[in-house]
Amino acid sequence: MVAPNRLQRRFNVRDPNQSWVTDITYIRTHEGWLYLAVVIDLFSR
Repeated sequence: MVAPNRLQRRFNVRDPNQSWVTDITYIRTHEGWLYLAVVIDLFSR
């Protein structure tokens, strides 16, 4: 499922907690798959 693009590439945020972005990726290792999930507040970035 893909979420709608609500930011429309406007990443300049004036205050904290206005826009949070996420990403999930997976990495293959010898032991199996690792999953990495990242959540970032655009204000602090």
